[in-house]
Amino acid sequence: MSSGTVTCFSEPNGYGFIKADNDGAESFFNKDAVSRSGLNRLSVGSRVHYDIVMDHLGGKKSAQNIGLIIDGVSGVE
Repeated sequence: MSSGTVTCFSEPNGYGFIKADNDGAESFFNKDAVSRSGLNRLSVGSRVHYDIVMDHLGGKKSAQNIGLIIDGVSGVE
């Protein structure tokens, strides 16, 4: 499981990016991944943990199983 910071999220377009803490790599996520994780929304600057998963249709990687990190503790918004 990785951790990082939400760098952008476009509610109208339904996607965003998370910058990883360890190497600064940006990971794509979509609003379906947010809702499947039980979250209502994500804001720029939110600290999160997540898994990188290979999309079985397009063969692209994306962030899934996203959870908020609040004061160093994982939780759901």
